[in-house]
Amino acid sequence: WTSLSEKQRRKLRSTMDQKGNWLPELSAKENIALAPTLAGSTHANSLTLAVELLTENDLGYLSHLLPSQLSFGERQMCSVLAALASDPKILIADEPSGELDNESADRVYTLLRSCAGKTTVILVTHDSRAEKYADRIVRVRDGRISAQWLPGEGESPISGPFGWLQVLVPEPLPVTNTPVRYST
Repeated sequence: WTSLSEKQRRKLRSTMDQKGNWLPELSAKENIALAPTLAGSTHANSLTLAVELLTENDLGYLSHLLPSQLSFGERQMCSVLAALASDPKILIADEPSGELDNESADRVYTLLRSCAGKTTVILVTHDSRAEKYADRIVRVRDGRISAQWLPGEGESPISGPFGWLQVLVPEPLPVTNTPVRYST
C-alpha cells in the first residue's frame, strides 16, 4: 500500500461519510465527477459518468441542483454515487444512514449492496438496519474486534480471556509458493 502513489490509492479506495463533504458551489453531477477526475479521468468523461450514475439510480433530476437544494437523503445517495464514481476496489462508508429516515436509509443500503462482487464495502455504522444488507458483520467494542457473525446466525465471540483477538479460520488456508511480503 505504501509503495503506491496517491493517484493509485485513489483508484483503489474511496470513502464516504454522513457529512458528504460536498463543495457547495458545485452541482450534484459536478460533485460526483470530482472523484474520477482526481483519479485521472478527463473532466468531460467524469461528468458523463456522473450523469449516467444519477440516471441509472433514478436521480437524474438532481443533476444540476446545488447541495443546498438537496434533501439530506438525496445528498447521501449522491455521496454513495460520488464514492463509487472512481470504480474503487474498496469503499469505506462511515455512518451513511446517519439521520436518515427508514426509506432513505434502505435506498442507501440497497445501493451499497448493489456493489457487491465489484467493490468491497466496509460499512461502519451503529444502525442495526444495515445487518440485513451485510455478508458479514464484525462488532468492535472498546477499539477491539469482539465478535463476528453472518446474517441470520448468532453472534460468535472472537476475543480471548485477555481481550486479544483470536483469528478464526473456518478451513485451512491454501499453501502457495508465492512469497509473502510484509511491510511496517
